[in-house]
Amino acid sequence: MNTSNRLLFVSPSFCNTFDGKEEDLLGKNLLELVHKDDRDRIQKTLDATHVPPYTCYHEERTLTKSGLRWFAWSAKGILSDDGTVTEVISVGRDVTSRKKAEEERELLIKNLEQKNAEMERFLYTVSHDLKSPLVTIEGFLNIVKKDLKKNDTSKLQSFISRMLNASVKMRELLDDLLNLSRIGRVVNEYEDVSFRDIVNDAMELLSVSIEKKNIKITVEDNLPTVRGDRQRLTEVVMNLLENAIKFTSSEKNPVITVGTKKGEDGVIYFVKDNGIGIDPIYFEKIFGLFNKLDPNSEGTGVGLALIKRIIECHNGKIWVESNGQGKGCTFCFTIKA
Repeated sequence: MNTSNRLLFVSPSFCNTFDGKEEDLLGKNLLELVHKDDRDRIQKTLDATHVPPYTCYHEERTLTKSGLRWFAWSAKGILSDDGTVTEVISVGRDVTSRKKAEEERELLIKNLEQKNAEMERFLYTVSHDLKSPLVTIEGFLNIVKKDLKKNDTSKLQSFISRMLNASVKMRELLDDLLNLSRIGRVVNEYEDVSFRDIVNDAMELLSVSIEKKNIKITVEDNLPTVRGDRQRLTEVVMNLLENAIKFTSSEKNPVITVGTKKGEDGVIYFVKDNGIGIDPIYFEKIFGLFNKLDPNSEGTGVGLALIKRIIECHNGKIWVESNGQGKGCTFCFTIKA
């Protein structure tokens, strides 16, 4: 090519790559074949062929007949008798496979770093949350031991009840952690199932709570069929309903709605309530492990993290929408199994 990047010679393989005839490609500016976002960078690199040592190497996204591909180019300026650069010769090779491998490696490293960070937080939180009921049990046992030495059993029944409550909390936490660890590892066969059937299964499991707390649950008609792990998807709906029941039961007329709406990438499933709502600053936090906005509320703080993991295993996303405290909230999710 000349010093203005106009092609003076193209090989047969170059013509084949760019799906053009030699006469059509000659005279074309090389940068026209480069992705527009790379053109300024490539021009600066090619400028190096005009000054000693008159060479350059660059990698660019190139527009070929098979789409966008990565090419590595080695270029050298050709000097005239007076020492000025008159032409540039360039040899390129397709490095798309290597680039993809590098991108996959970077993504893998990033994911591993995230997983390691999650594991560190997980271990710290688990040790803290498991230690709490153990400290409670140990403390009451020491008190009981001292009281028994004095033959004082007046508070024994109360202490035993509180120790039992602490042990129940610890067992629930361990059960939830075990369930969380199985997600993605223990997989049931995917099947096509009506989302209405999944909702019915979840409501049946929560029937006592629904009746006890006088919750009105409205399920929209014509719910679609979804493909996935029926048992796990039932856990998703059950946990979302349980969460909604927990935070709407204090309302005068508690109402929960289950349905779907159209999204940009397909169906969005939702569970909506008229409960206490969520401040937008906590939208991301609530899906973290053991993140409870109300430390005194029921549960272990694993439920929403469990749901998120199940949805992600179905290649979907989950998020929450709310206009703030007292405005209710809507948990939305997608499934792309």
